[in-house]
Amino acid sequence: ECMLSNDSVLNVEDFSAQKRNEAKQNIIKNEICRLESKISDPESFEKYVHSAYLHSVAYAFDPHTDYFSGEDMDMFESMLSKESSTFGISLAVDENYRIIIDKLIPGGPAWDSELLNEEDIILKVEAENGQQKNFECIKLIDAIIYLASEELNKATFHIRKKNGKELKVVLEKEVLSVEENIINSFILKGQDDIGYIRLSTFYADFDYSSTGGCAEDLAKEIIRLKRQGIKGLILDLRDNGGGALGEAVKAAGLFIDFGAVGILDTRYDDITVLKDSDRGILFNEPLVLLMNSASASASEFLAAALQDHNRAVIAGSRSFGKSTSQIILPIDAYNYFNGFAVDDPDAEAYIKLTTGVFFRVTGKSHQKEGVLPDVELSENGYSYNESDLSTSMDNISTEKKAWFKPFNELPLKMLNERSKARFKTESSFNPSIKSFRNEEKLTIPLGIHTFQEFANSFFFEGSEKGEETAPYEVSSFDFTRSTYTDENSSNEIINDASENISKDRYIFEAYYIMNDLIDYYK
Repeated sequence: ECMLSNDSVLNVEDFSAQKRNEAKQNIIKNEICRLESKISDPESFEKYVHSAYLHSVAYAFDPHTDYFSGEDMDMFESMLSKESSTFGISLAVDENYRIIIDKLIPGGPAWDSELLNEEDIILKVEAENGQQKNFECIKLIDAIIYLASEELNKATFHIRKKNGKELKVVLEKEVLSVEENIINSFILKGQDDIGYIRLSTFYADFDYSSTGGCAEDLAKEIIRLKRQGIKGLILDLRDNGGGALGEAVKAAGLFIDFGAVGILDTRYDDITVLKDSDRGILFNEPLVLLMNSASASASEFLAAALQDHNRAVIAGSRSFGKSTSQIILPIDAYNYFNGFAVDDPDAEAYIKLTTGVFFRVTGKSHQKEGVLPDVELSENGYSYNESDLSTSMDNISTEKKAWFKPFNELPLKMLNERSKARFKTESSFNPSIKSFRNEEKLTIPLGIHTFQEFANSFFFEGSEKGEETAPYEVSSFDFTRSTYTDENSSNEIINDASENISKDRYIFEAYYIMNDLIDYYK
């Protein structure tokens, strides 16, 4: 991916001839190691070829039809669930392409062991049955999928510490809240008290337990914020790749009275108008929704519905552009058409199959085009969209009629004028950040030194102004911290989130937009 973080610094001295040669040798060594590990185990090699072939066949139909092994399915469900069984670690690779512990989840098994630290190298993992997985010859994604597998419940981790000491740590999985899928609310205290909620995925209750999905959790957080007297709400859907479409429909209903929020056309049913069937509005104060090019599918559905209803100001950049829906089936389910995901414990593999397309209430689609923001905020670096995928489906519309009653028009012209004026006078949001998509012709030099010069000038132009002071103070409450079972873990998670909110220039601008909107209605 062509993406660098805002606070990255490229140093020419870091890429001396010796270090370049060492990096090259490490890459070659690791690739040979990975290939040999697959070839040496006939069963593993056959599984690898089998999976790669079926992934390729699925992609030929469209980018979102896919083949899932049993381990892939476990990983997929954990990403879209509020809870998962986990060892309590997240992984990364270091500069030598070794698998390391990137983060210990507070309150998790690894955290409680008091034997592990961030940047510890994982050499191998030994399951209870004695089978070992060599982590020195494995890709990061394969390591993540392996640890997420339901078949692996208790394991011995062979670890190398920074000082070179090696040790064994036995860990057993525990059911923990998926940190990324926990909805935490904050209050931005400034000119007015504004609520802030980040929604990372549209997770659902796959097991039909009493925990509920993200729409229910979102409603609870909004009620708590309302009790604090907030004057508006910022709903952050940046990097939200979607999830359960039904949860997005329910979420839209929290902000409108009733009526259509979208249209769904599937191969197994007639064209259906998706409606908010519950009368009444949970939250009727001003609403700003943040999105970016990684906001996709269900998050785009919600943004489009609120935009068509004139219910929210959409701020950010053009969204990803995925307007298709999928179901998940056991790979041998030949006569299955009821549209629900099936997690058959006896199934060895699954297929995620594109079976429908969804439209805005106007009958138009954002497929390949994305949802366009009302107030555009330039996005740093390269944005990757549905239209870049070679097998993506074309944009079509439907003549199906959907009745809806939009709110009064929002003062978008005024909000845009004020936002652009801030770009000229404020450095809190840097409009000089460039995007590849703004360049008709872009030549990228491949020489190591010339590329460094290019990257520094392209990505970091105007970024030396220093960190800006947030136009608000971030406040959390006991009800937010009580989401977690461990007090220390809750403090760390909430404090990290608060710090990120206090430094995020996109949230700064969303806050300014909200204040302009509140002033307009006074």
